[in-house]
Amino acid sequence: MQARKALAEVERVLGVQFPVDYLTFIASHGGLDEFIPPAGDFLSIYEAGRLIARHHC
Repeated sequence: MQARKALAEVERVLGVQFPVDYLTFIASHGGLDEFIPPAGDFLSIYEAGRLIARHHC
């Protein structure tokens, strides 16, 4: 539940509305930093607590 509150704050601050699939993923996994096969591209999906700071960079 804490992640959903944090995501609601991010939506408010950034003035966006995230898709339900994204909200569900972040609420259950927190984030992701890994290489994705088969191409081996690196993917970062930031946890809710890092989104505002990353946006302002």
